[in-house]
Amino acid sequence: MSKFSKKWIYWLVGIVCVGLIGYNAYSVYDHYHIPVDYTTTQAESALNDKDNLYGKVIDVDILKVKSDKEYGQVIQAGKHLNFFPEAKQSGLKKGKHVKFQVMKAVKYNGSWMIKGRIVTHKQ
Repeated sequence: MSKFSKKWIYWLVGIVCVGLIGYNAYSVYDHYHIPVDYTTTQAESALNDKDNLYGKVIDVDILKVKSDKEYGQVIQAGKHLNFFPEAKQSGLKKGKHVKFQVMKAVKYNGSWMIKGRIVTHKQ
């Protein structure tokens, strides 16, 4: 192989690597910049006004996290807001934020039980 063709192969491999790194960096950036539709206060108000929050993203300020045998993980974000993620999340604790996408919300004994999924959480 000539020096000329080796040089082009190195350039091509370098360009592909830079492209892959750039794509992955954008994916991470995009993942952590998911737009929020409601804060927890706004979401509770909207739910009390009987708004449908299906598919909406709530920025949840965590007050307490506990595990429940029957319901799985419970994230409390106020006196009347309880979030139930579809999959258990590690590293969640008081003071952290999660972005939670609502799948279903039901009022039970004066509190909102909100099922859905965590789309990302801030450290």
